[in-house]
Amino acid sequence: MFDEGPSRDQDTDIIDLDASSPSSELKEIIRQQRAENHSLQRKLEMAKWTINYLEQRNKQLEDEHTLYELRQIRED
Repeated sequence: MFDEGPSRDQDTDIIDLDASSPSSELKEIIRQQRAENHSLQRKLEMAKWTINYLEQRNKQLEDEHTLYELRQIRED
């Protein structure tokens, strides 16, 4: 004898593999959210880099200004 699976009179769940199924929609939403998250992560890293650069440049300008003031005092 061969097992022919569940008989037709039993309730069975049918998985809809159609592209419009809720699971497909959720997968697409997750994919979009991941892409957006990746984009935001890149923007955050660029912003951190920019802030770091500007802080270093500001420190450099402050040091240059201090040296300029010291030279001015020496010249007087």
